[in-house]
Amino acid sequence: MEQPSTYQSSSKKKFIFIGLLAVSIAAIVFIYFNRKKKNHEENQAYAKYIEAYTSGTISKKSFIRVHLANAATGMQDLGKADSRELFDFSPSISGKTYWIDPQTVEFRPDENLKPGKNYEATFKLSEVSATEKGLEDFDFEFKVITPGMMLSQNGLVSQNNTAMDYMKLTGEVATADVEETSKIEKTISLDFDQKLKIKWQHDPAKNTSKFTIDSIKKTGNDQNLKIDWDGNAIDAEQKGEVEIRVPAVNKFEILDMKAIQGEEDYALVQFSEPIGVGQDLTGMITLGNLSDLRYTIDASQVKVYAAEELKGNYTLNVNAGVENINAKTLPNGKVANLVFEDKLPAVTIAGAGTILPNSGKLVLPFEAINLKAVDVTVIKIYENNIPQFFQTNSYKDGNELRRVAKPILQKTIRLDEDKALNLHKKNRFTLDLDKMIRTEPGAMYRVTIAFRQEYNAYNCKTGEEKADGDEEEAEYGDYEGYGEKIDEDDDFWQRYNNYYPPNYRWNDKDNPCTPSFYTNQRWASRNLIASNIGLVAKRGNDNSMLIVATDLLTAKPLSGVNLELMDYQKQIIFTTKTDGDGFASFDLKRQPFLLIAKNGSERGYLKLDDGSSLPLSRFDVSGDVVQSGLKGFIYGERGVWRPGDSLFVSFVLEDKLKKLPANYPVTMEFYNPKGQLYKRLINGKPLNGFYTFKTATESTAPTGNWMAKAKAGGATFTKTLKIETVMPNRLKIDFNIGNRTYLSAGTSAANLSANWLFGAVAQNLKAKVDVNLNTTETKFKGFEGFSFDNPTVNFESQVKTIFEGTLNQNGTAQINTNLNENNTAPGVLRANFTTKVFEPGGNFSIDNFSIPYHVYSSYLGIRPEKGDRLSGMLVTGKDHKIEIVNVNTDGKLLSGSKTVQVELYKTQWRWWWEQDDQYTYANFTQNQYNKLVESHQIKLINGKGSWNLRVDEPEWGRYLILVRDANGGHVTGKSVYVDWPGWAQREQGSNPTEASMLSFTANKEKFTVGEDITLTIPTGKNGRALISIENGSRVLKTFWVDTKAGQTQFKFKAEKEMAPNVFANITLLQPHAQTVNDLPIRMYGAIPLSVEDSQTILKPTIKMLDKIKPETENTITVAEQKGKAMTYTIALVDEGLLDLTRFKTPDPHGAFYAREGLGVKTWDLFDYVLGAWGGNLERILSIGGDGSINKNLNPAKANRFKAVVKFMGPFTIGKGESKTHKFKLPQYIGAVRAMVVAGQDAAYGFTEKSVQVKKPLMVLATLPRVIGPGESFTLPVTVFATENNLKNVSVQLQASNLIVQGTNKQQLYYKQTGEQMTYFEVKAPNTVGIAKVKVIAQSGAEKTVYDVEMDIRNPNPYVTNVVSATVQPRTKWAVNYLPIGMTGTNSGSLEVSSIPAINLSKRLSYLIQYPHGCIEQTTSGIFPQLFLDRLSPLNEQQKATTEKNIKAGINRLKGFQTTDGGLSYWPGEGTSDEWGSNYAGHFLIEAQNAGYTLPVGLLDELLRYQKSKAANWAPNSNNFYGGDLSQAYRLYMLALAKKPEMAAMNRLKAFEYLSIAAKWRLAAAYKLAGQNDVAQNMIRGLDTSIQAYKQLGGTYGSDVRDEAMILETLTLLGQKAKAASLLQPLAAKLGENTWYSTQTTAYSLLAIAKFCGSNQSANKLQYQYVLDGKSAPVTSNQYISSTPVTFKGNTVSVTNNGNNVLFVRLVLEGQPIAGQNNFLPNRPEVLDMSVTYKRLNGKVLDPTTLKQGTDFYAEVTVKNPGRMGYYEQMALTQIFPSGWEIINTRINDNQSILASSPFTYQDIRDDRVFTYFNVREGESLVYKVLLNASYLGKYYLSAVQCEAMYNNDISATEAGKWVQVVK
Repeated sequence: MEQPSTYQSSSKKKFIFIGLLAVSIAAIVFIYFNRKKKNHEENQAYAKYIEAYTSGTISKKSFIRVHLANAATGMQDLGKADSRELFDFSPSISGKTYWIDPQTVEFRPDENLKPGKNYEATFKLSEVSATEKGLEDFDFEFKVITPGMMLSQNGLVSQNNTAMDYMKLTGEVATADVEETSKIEKTISLDFDQKLKIKWQHDPAKNTSKFTIDSIKKTGNDQNLKIDWDGNAIDAEQKGEVEIRVPAVNKFEILDMKAIQGEEDYALVQFSEPIGVGQDLTGMITLGNLSDLRYTIDASQVKVYAAEELKGNYTLNVNAGVENINAKTLPNGKVANLVFEDKLPAVTIAGAGTILPNSGKLVLPFEAINLKAVDVTVIKIYENNIPQFFQTNSYKDGNELRRVAKPILQKTIRLDEDKALNLHKKNRFTLDLDKMIRTEPGAMYRVTIAFRQEYNAYNCKTGEEKADGDEEEAEYGDYEGYGEKIDEDDDFWQRYNNYYPPNYRWNDKDNPCTPSFYTNQRWASRNLIASNIGLVAKRGNDNSMLIVATDLLTAKPLSGVNLELMDYQKQIIFTTKTDGDGFASFDLKRQPFLLIAKNGSERGYLKLDDGSSLPLSRFDVSGDVVQSGLKGFIYGERGVWRPGDSLFVSFVLEDKLKKLPANYPVTMEFYNPKGQLYKRLINGKPLNGFYTFKTATESTAPTGNWMAKAKAGGATFTKTLKIETVMPNRLKIDFNIGNRTYLSAGTSAANLSANWLFGAVAQNLKAKVDVNLNTTETKFKGFEGFSFDNPTVNFESQVKTIFEGTLNQNGTAQINTNLNENNTAPGVLRANFTTKVFEPGGNFSIDNFSIPYHVYSSYLGIRPEKGDRLSGMLVTGKDHKIEIVNVNTDGKLLSGSKTVQVELYKTQWRWWWEQDDQYTYANFTQNQYNKLVESHQIKLINGKGSWNLRVDEPEWGRYLILVRDANGGHVTGKSVYVDWPGWAQREQGSNPTEASMLSFTANKEKFTVGEDITLTIPTGKNGRALISIENGSRVLKTFWVDTKAGQTQFKFKAEKEMAPNVFANITLLQPHAQTVNDLPIRMYGAIPLSVEDSQTILKPTIKMLDKIKPETENTITVAEQKGKAMTYTIALVDEGLLDLTRFKTPDPHGAFYAREGLGVKTWDLFDYVLGAWGGNLERILSIGGDGSINKNLNPAKANRFKAVVKFMGPFTIGKGESKTHKFKLPQYIGAVRAMVVAGQDAAYGFTEKSVQVKKPLMVLATLPRVIGPGESFTLPVTVFATENNLKNVSVQLQASNLIVQGTNKQQLYYKQTGEQMTYFEVKAPNTVGIAKVKVIAQSGAEKTVYDVEMDIRNPNPYVTNVVSATVQPRTKWAVNYLPIGMTGTNSGSLEVSSIPAINLSKRLSYLIQYPHGCIEQTTSGIFPQLFLDRLSPLNEQQKATTEKNIKAGINRLKGFQTTDGGLSYWPGEGTSDEWGSNYAGHFLIEAQNAGYTLPVGLLDELLRYQKSKAANWAPNSNNFYGGDLSQAYRLYMLALAKKPEMAAMNRLKAFEYLSIAAKWRLAAAYKLAGQNDVAQNMIRGLDTSIQAYKQLGGTYGSDVRDEAMILETLTLLGQKAKAASLLQPLAAKLGENTWYSTQTTAYSLLAIAKFCGSNQSANKLQYQYVLDGKSAPVTSNQYISSTPVTFKGNTVSVTNNGNNVLFVRLVLEGQPIAGQNNFLPNRPEVLDMSVTYKRLNGKVLDPTTLKQGTDFYAEVTVKNPGRMGYYEQMALTQIFPSGWEIINTRINDNQSILASSPFTYQDIRDDRVFTYFNVREGESLVYKVLLNASYLGKYYLSAVQCEAMYNNDISATEAGKWVQVVK
């Protein structure tokens, strides 16, 4: 039959030729890919004449056609042969030419074209059309299909529905081209015992021939039917044979199970006999876990259809029990794994590597499905550009290629030339790159295999294949580049980088019948480089490097390889060569980025950035990080300091490699809890590596966790220092649980014993033990990455009192630690025990410790696969292995087997918004939000098992996996996020981490120096192992070992430099060519080895008396046990201080020889080798220990406890020496611990000795920490008489500033030695100040004294009263007054002004004294002081003060600067605050203009930040409220700095929703930028009143603040009259006694001062006043005059002598006495606060009268009703009665004993707690403070206050009251 051929269009017109009968597949080649070297221009020239022509590969029966662009001029009759020779062919073809229509001419050959031949054709164009010169002949070419054949058979089926003994076989022969049917039938022959016939059915149109072999008879045995096929008859090369087993008669079995893909996909099961039609096969034949299957029975076949599209892997399971037509059941079932290929057109490149080792031909295998052709592009990355390529890429990426590469080849490759291939299945093709790439060694080539819609071979339903509709063309259109072209490749890159086709529609992105499917996302790309160089690089923390070069083909080392190391900027920083073992080692200070290896013309590249190093997280490599080869140890003399104490912090530096010069100066920095640098000290005079830093904190220092940071030679060491308002213990408490490392249910009792520190037994004292259980992360050694906690359990910690009673006369008691916790716990709990032992005087000593507590006897653990390295997500459509383990309480795997249940839930986070805790499953239930998706039983063998998680598209989201023990007990779970693979994942193969992990062992874990270490490594034959011994800093040793089959052993000695531990890091290499095993060519692993060196231990000794006296000289002698030389420090510290934190004497050896984490990173390129086992390693860096950072940060108060601490040293002693040191302790009784910390040349040790400090007669008094005016208390005194001659003891109390009620002298009589109590009653006067107490006990000549001093503080806030009046000209005003509040706190002033009073003194004092120091308050406190002198005359003293304040403020602002130049809200925070940066920036510019110098860089950096913010600002929903004002203020500030951003100003001016306040501010910016007219136009007719703020926003503003800003603008614009009209109401508002935020106050003062400064007063002040018995006249040009009140008299009068009205105010201030509070009434609709006091069990209690020793807590609940939006910057102030002790749970990190809401800061002082927080709309917060009623007496409980720091309208107060503590 004749076959017209297809065409190729050479013009842009869409040409659809109608009337083609059948279409042979031919290539569509871009003309410029044509093999005849025609250039692009020529083709364009021909396009005028020729629209299409035959090309590509055609059938041997095809005709050759040319279609002209216009009707031919020389056309002859249709249907008759043309007489001219219009065509010429090479090789020649005989035939005739016919015209089909006026534009189409066709050559019809006389015989078939020659198969497999290439023809060149010439068409004489000039004969049929007038042409330009040179275009008379048109050349083109085509190829004829090479013959080919393929045979497929469909398996045996029974002859018909009932035939039990006959079967038939059908099959198909496909040929590449049309062949004669007689020849096709000769291609098959049969070999079988019985004569069989083949019946044929040919379909020439499709080039297929179906055949049937029927009546195959079964016999008593299985037989073989052999089909031989050979393409010889049709000149095809292919041949083969198929053997088919014919089953024996009456044998009912499964013959085959397969996946059939076609119009409809199904699973096919072929049986040996017909299947009974009546049976229900549901459950008998299953496919994966699909439900809703349909079955059709066709004789002996069953087809299984699914309701959904089949895609991927499915398990087809046929169970025994299926019946044949005679109801005989199938004896045996079968299971098969079926793969349904994704039929969407796709191309993938096999493997995953980039490096092609040169073992013969360079070929690249790829797989394609449903594609007739692909476009192959090769881009060359030049060798000299490869470093630049690696800057933005790893081996496999292709970003920013145009900068480094050029396209060198583009070609279309037909996949349909072998017509026998079924393109609808995945086929593997190979690109022969030898032909394409003349390998320029060292260059890299990126091969991209692309395809377009024309190549689609997917069966689209008719009409579905959408043509490119013209109507949509305009939407995206052809992108025309602007400007000049870079080079001739512009068009290429345009296409290559272009992501979307024209008319892209997202909805169609997965439909291959639309153009939108064909995006470059579906292309496959691979970078290739030909190289045999294998590289391993190692870099230590001390900058040492080791590089190993190997031969990829043989795995042997390569010597003499040139190595170059480059930095990121592509500069070569080091060059070297590898030695005979392939090694090169050197030190390199700078971090290299790229390693280039050159061996002859070959190149190897290895990127050395941190992210690319091999992940070691699956190996046990954790430990302390060694920085730059240096180690350091910071230690203090105790575990907690009070604010105001001296700190003795020592630092020991170990520099084994002598990297630093001798006496290297070390910097020590102290950071407060807010992260601000407090002090920096430098010590350049160490003694043998010992540096001592002595410093002190202020008594007002913030409390909480401070940090000491030592810096030496690029290394930084840190230590947490606790600064808290502690009170030392006076009793020694011992809570003994034996040597158990954990407690579990049913543990035996513990022993509690107590003594006075100086040794006396604490007989019959009251004691109380509380325990609280908390959750903790359950971890077991060796099971890193496993989760052992149940996320669905919300464990509420509660406090249990497990002992409350009295110690016996020996001071001991039994404590039952069985906590019978029946609560379900997530995993292991932590038990925190708090023990209090009460002194007879009510004071108590306290001890805390914590220990793990096991509720369960065994734990389940679960570890999902690691997800994507950035997001941690797992991808859909893939199996993810979930490992499960089961361990006992000691972390050992359980033996035996057990079954666990695995449940997978799909979770919806509807409670996301309810909690800050990101993912709590606390309210987890199975409801519509959490649905159980699947549940499985998994068997664990010896404590291990696994399960595969698979989620298929379109499902995605967060899933929860729960594993539960079938018999109850522990449950564990893990939340995973599963999502569709993003583009990042597209190219990643399966994760090979598991496969490339090498597990090897050592003969033991711990070695001593000199012992042999033997490693046993599982290995294959002919490989090589690189064994590298590495520590925390560097590679110590490397060895090559040849491996043998099975295992290889390697022995080496433990050496001195291997202490404390090393890691054996093994890289196991196999030759690239080997195929013996399927292991990857590189496996790696690491194990830790501990090495102990006895030479590194020092044993200091201490000689001193066991008992010493205070206030006398004592000695301590220090030596080393074996007479070694050593350097040491001595500390003598009160045991009562040390016990608060259970302080352990610092152990330097433990620190310096603590296990080091692996400090060597390793890189290699084996994962990028192609053909080696592929895949991509997850790069997750998790090497190194986990130092935990402070939990909370805070500020403090007065100090009454003098710490008993002596610190001496460092000293040194030589060999065999000892040294004696003298010391004297202050007035103190108790015990001190002497602690010696020693070191010398990397050997270390410590020792301690506890010494009692006592006298024959001792006295201890108990007083509250502070006391308030008018409060009274009982002062208990304990007197100890320890010698028999002390019988009569007199006790006397001397007090100053305290009133002793009753006697101040008492007598005690001692029958025998021991202790006795006596009591004095004391009352505080109604004044504040310092009270001193001296207790003197005397018996004969023996006398002892106890001195103490204490603050008398008024717990109440200040109150101000104002009397104001308006005095008309020529009139007099007079009034009587009395001071208010307590004597000593009173102040007052008489203010006279010509504008309404602005209450200057109150406002300013409020700003300057305001205690919260954020950016806004700091600025507000100093800004108005710049302009004060414009308002009111200042005396010298005041001027000096304001200057000092301003300078201090400027320096303080520097501490707010962040890295981006902006200023943060609190100092030391990382993020900039926009408004704060504007406001403080405004101040800084005004201050600079006023002559103040600013810190270097402060303003420049800030302006840089402001400029970028201004340029990038755009209105959005986040900044809608106040965002425009903030931008306007920013632009004002830049204009004020003479750096106006005009573009941003014009943009903002055009913003249609610009608020009034922002318009005013922007007008001011225009004025400053010199555009006065624009400014005046903007404010014409603009409203000057601002609506009150509904919500507090990012500008911390108020309507009054904004009006003040308008006043400032009017002053600036010179509009006096308007400004004056605003001034009066603003001044009046400031004069009222309402509270305004710091910023509102500051800005108002600022604006008024600016106005007054620029308008010198015409309103002179002229008056006469009488005050404090003095009279004086005043005449002034100022606006205001103020005179202080001295309270000498009690009347005041003012006579107005001028012509203006005068505004007069008498302002009186003072701190009221307790009980005098008069607060504004609370408004619960604005802020709701309630205060209750509760026992630890939650029972409410009345604090009015409490029994001494009661533990309780204060609970404050604060609720924001939501009327005024989000409340930020709230402050809660609680001042407690002097007789109550605050129990600070932070000291022992036991905050969880009382669960409070989160806060931003908490400040814990001696007698008060400040809590700072934010509260959302509708949110309730609860804050709890743990208290103890300790001291007998009557005290004042001050008001509890909560307020918004920026808006006093938002406040609530609970009134104060008197309370008592009674016996």
